[in-house]
Amino acid sequence: MDDPLSNLDELARGLDKASPVPYYHQMAQALRGAIEACGPGAGARPFPSEARLCAAFGVTRGTIRQTLRVLERQGLIYREKGRGTFIRGRRPRIDVTHLASTAGDMVAAGIVPGFRVLGVEQLPAPVHVAGALGIPASAGVWQVRRIRLADDEPVCLQSCWIAVATAPELDQLPLERTLIDLLREYYGIRYNHAERVIRARNAAVDEAELLGLSGAEAVFAVSGPSFDADGRPIDYVESVWRGDSYDFTVRLSFAE
Repeated sequence: MDDPLSNLDELARGLDKASPVPYYHQMAQALRGAIEACGPGAGARPFPSEARLCAAFGVTRGTIRQTLRVLERQGLIYREKGRGTFIRGRRPRIDVTHLASTAGDMVAAGIVPGFRVLGVEQLPAPVHVAGALGIPASAGVWQVRRIRLADDEPVCLQSCWIAVATAPELDQLPLERTLIDLLREYYGIRYNHAERVIRARNAAVDEAELLGLSGAEAVFAVSGPSFDADGRPIDYVESVWRGDSYDFTVRLSFAE
């Protein structure tokens, strides 16, 4: 398959400088299409230099930098000082209408999943967690804090609360594995469905540091309980996902 980014002159011919749509935006759209057309092997490789882009599109370096900022905000490229600009690795996707192991989603996308455990402790259930789990506020819960990794890069900061009565001695288990697998293997608990609220916001200072963000960048905050087939709550999760590293997808159907 030919590299869609190898012929920038052809991309430039498809743009219209007389259009009311800003030219840098047209360029960003064209380059995004070329990046996505590169396919699964497009990750972690050099992106055309600013000089090459200037020559192909016949614009100033300032316009090129505007274009690159758009692509960077969209999570398609990243820049390293002194090295250049690179296409980001293939972004994992999760279908928010289907409850499954996110690690499985990553493997299907050719990405190596992993966890870094930040801590696990037993504490009284916070009020909102107790309500979601249907337990008294005085009941003990485990709080498991982890960073989810994709190809050793942090993509998600996750806190998960599970009632101690549901999973005794959870702190003794290998928490570098998925909780879906651990709870099934050690306690015979099977996840069936979940409720999730997804909000877009800026990362807090501590979140940005743990996720390797440069500042208060956009993140997805995802929270809610998970249930077994009988509707009994299993856990309550609060996750913060990098906005530039993960895509949420949904399948829609039209009502008659």
